[in-house]
Amino acid sequence: MNPFTFLRVAGRLKRMRQHDRWTRDELRAYQLHQQRRVRTHAYARSPFYRDFHQGSYDAPLSELPPLSKMRMMEKYDEFVTDRAIQVGDVQRHLLDLKGDGRFQRRYRLTATSGTTGQPGLFLYDTDEWLWIMASFWRAQELSGRHVDLRRRAKMASLGAIAPYYMTTRVAASLHSWWTPEVRLDVTEDFRRLAGALGSWQPEVLASYPSVVAKLAAEQIAGRLNIAPQRIFTGGEPLFPEWRSQLEAAWGRCVYDLYAATEVGAVAAECEEHRLHLMEDLFIPEVVDADDCPVPDGATGDKLLVTMFHRKTQPLIRYELSDCLVISPEPCPCGRPFRVIDRIQGKAEHLIPLAARDGGTVSLHVFIVADVMDRVPVRGWQVQAENGQLRLLLVGLRDDYDQTSISLALNRAFVAQGAAETAIDIQRVDEIPRGPSGKVVPVIIKKGPP
Repeated sequence: MNPFTFLRVAGRLKRMRQHDRWTRDELRAYQLHQQRRVRTHAYARSPFYRDFHQGSYDAPLSELPPLSKMRMMEKYDEFVTDRAIQVGDVQRHLLDLKGDGRFQRRYRLTATSGTTGQPGLFLYDTDEWLWIMASFWRAQELSGRHVDLRRRAKMASLGAIAPYYMTTRVAASLHSWWTPEVRLDVTEDFRRLAGALGSWQPEVLASYPSVVAKLAAEQIAGRLNIAPQRIFTGGEPLFPEWRSQLEAAWGRCVYDLYAATEVGAVAAECEEHRLHLMEDLFIPEVVDADDCPVPDGATGDKLLVTMFHRKTQPLIRYELSDCLVISPEPCPCGRPFRVIDRIQGKAEHLIPLAARDGGTVSLHVFIVADVMDRVPVRGWQVQAENGQLRLLLVGLRDDYDQTSISLALNRAFVAQGAAETAIDIQRVDEIPRGPSGKVVPVIIKKGPP
C-alpha cells in the first residue's frame, strides 16, 4: 500500500471510529439519509433499477422487492451504472486476471466462489475499494489491534488464493511494510501448511475456523509451535467447540469476522468478543423465506443488505443466503451496532468423508468450489450419503471428460487428509432445491441407523 492510499483508507477509518460513539437514533438517521442517496443514484444511472422499482421510487425500503444474485447476473448490463460495462467483457477479464489487474483500467473485479450454485461478478472503482479496505481494517481495530507504525507485525493467511477472491484482492491492497504477510493455499497438503507456519511464526493468523481448529490440535499435540497474538476466523461458522479448541491452544485471542464478496466486512468481533454488524456501511434486514422480518432472537432464512458505498453495482435489499440470529441485547462495549448471536447458514457446507488414517474428516465445500471453478458448468451440487458422494452437474458438454473432474476432486480431498472417494457424476437438467426453496451446494443424506 502506497502512503497516499494508506492516508485515504485511514481517513475513512477515522470516520468510522466517530460512528462508534453514536446513539441508535443517530445511526438510524444516517442510514435513512444514505439509503435515499443510494436509491437516487440507482434510479438515475441503472436502467434495471428504474424498471425493478417502477412505481415505488418513494416507497419505504422495506416495501421494495429483494434482489437475488441470479436476477442481478441475468440483467447485468442493465444493472451496472456504467454503460460501458458489458458482462461478456467482465467474464473475459476474470479469466485473464492476474495480480492487481483492473477491468477497463478502473475497476477491481471480485467474484463469488459459486458455492451457492450461482457465481457473481462484482466491480469496485477506487473509492468503493477504499471503503472495502477500510471495512477489513476496522475489523482488526475492533479486536483492539491497531497498526503500529513503529514496528512490523507478521501475518499469515490460509485460504483461497485465486486472484478474483475478495480476501486475495484485499490482502494485496492492504499489504505494506508494516504487515509482511505469507498467504498459503488452504487446498495444499496440511502438513506443508503447518510447516510453513512454524517457519514464519506469525503474530496474526487468519483462516477458516475448521482449518485453524486442525492447527490447534497440532499445537496441543506438540507438533506445531506458533504463538499468534490475534487469530481472525471467517468463511464459515465459528462453532463453540472450535472456539474452545482454539482458546485451549492459544488463549482468548480469537476474533470472528463475517465477510462477503458483495459487501466486504459484514460484522466483526469487538474486545468483548461480540460480533457487531457494521450498520454504518449498510442496512441489514434479517428475514424469513417469505422476506418478512424476523424479530431479534429468532433465526432468519437470509440477510438483505442495502449498501451505502456501492455506486457501480448498487445493492438495494440484496440477498445473502446466511441464516443469522440477532441478539436482543446490546453489547457492553457501548457501540450502537447490533450484534449477531450466531451464524447458522453454512454448517451444511461441511462434507463428511472417510479419513486417510481412519475415522472421518469434514471438508468445506469450498474445496469442491475451487475445482469446479475451472469446469465449464452452469451449476453443481454435492450429495453425500453414508460416505458416498454424488456430484450433479448442469450444462456440462457431452464431450467433456468426467474422469478429469473425479481426479481433480480426489487430489484436493487427499491433500486435506481424506481417503480417495468414489464420486458418482451425473448430468442433470436442474439442481434440486432445499426445503426453503434455495439451491444449496451440499445435501447430506443420512441412511437408516
